[in-house]
Amino acid sequence: MEAQFTTYVYRGRNEREHELEVTYRATAGTPARLYGDYPHPDEPGDVEIIRVTHDGEDFDTTREEDDIIYEEAVRRAPEDWAEYLSEAAEYQAEMRREASWLDAT
Repeated sequence: MEAQFTTYVYRGRNEREHELEVTYRATAGTPARLYGDYPHPDEPGDVEIIRVTHDGEDFDTTREEDDIIYEEAVRRAPEDWAEYLSEAAEYQAEMRREASWLDAT
């Protein structure tokens, strides 16, 4: 799942504010499972920052800014995943309704 959010960084002597658009990818983890006698431990999900832009142009961030942006993406990921899954379920339900209407005609 790819998602976007807006965040702000402050730079320079006067702490000038820069509005950044962050695109990130999140993957879902898997819960622990037991297959026969062989346990598979849980695997956490992963978050990867794909792109950071300012006014549509790529924006170079410092290591500290990278850490702040990554932490924000990690915090947002569960909510964005829930929204993604909800939208996917809604889309599937709509496709089933349309298919049933077409079958009825």
